[in-house]
Amino acid sequence: MVVSRHSRIPLYAQIRQEIEQDILDGKFRPGDKLPSEDDLAIMYGVSRMTVRRAIDQLVLEKLLRRSPGQGTYVAEQHLPSPTVGITRWSFERIEQYQDMIWRLLSVEERLPSMRVANALRTILGEKVVQITGLLYVGEHLVGYAVHYVPRLLISSMEDLASVDISLPARLSERYNLEFGKVTEHIRAIPADEDISAILGVEPGAPLLEVDDLIYLKSGIPAILSNTLYRCDRYVYKGLLHPL
Repeated sequence: MVVSRHSRIPLYAQIRQEIEQDILDGKFRPGDKLPSEDDLAIMYGVSRMTVRRAIDQLVLEKLLRRSPGQGTYVAEQHLPSPTVGITRWSFERIEQYQDMIWRLLSVEERLPSMRVANALRTILGEKVVQITGLLYVGEHLVGYAVHYVPRLLISSMEDLASVDISLPARLSERYNLEFGKVTEHIRAIPADEDISAILGVEPGAPLLEVDDLIYLKSGIPAILSNTLYRCDRYVYKGLLHPL
């Protein structure tokens, strides 16, 4: 288990993502006890304080629970009851700000974290392109976004230097890629110190996190996007269509 010290993502945030992905993948199941903070620090090659910060966030998000004197465990996940019958609707996301502006911060080639590698199904050692930027409406900062694309899909890094808010449109135009389904995960999270400084909110302020995994029509995952929106400036909207 290795974290990157050259990434813009803080070490504790990388560790939080890795543990969360292990939970999603079933490597840690509800009720399982995590290794001790000392053991995790050795596994990830970081300080115990860094590990504790990652664990604190996962406890706050109710993915983990601490048992005094015993350790840290994967929390039971209380899922909503399944809907009876078949829901025959298609969902369309509505972007309420037509004048939203994308301001590019960086485009860099890097080895992916385990979470990103699993989502994009990259092979060991295969690099991805990470595109980071800010979202504005006028002069008001609305969100912070990080996109990941398999390096093998990109002929030249310069093709992404002028990416606007629609990365799929840019890739479709440049490489004739045809996109298919999109899976989307939405949740509310508290802003950590680094993100709060970027978005100009207080630490702990609620943010809307939207994870999108965009597939090619062939079924191959092509873009993983993580966007954090300020809840005081952005409202998620969607439209249901009967099938």
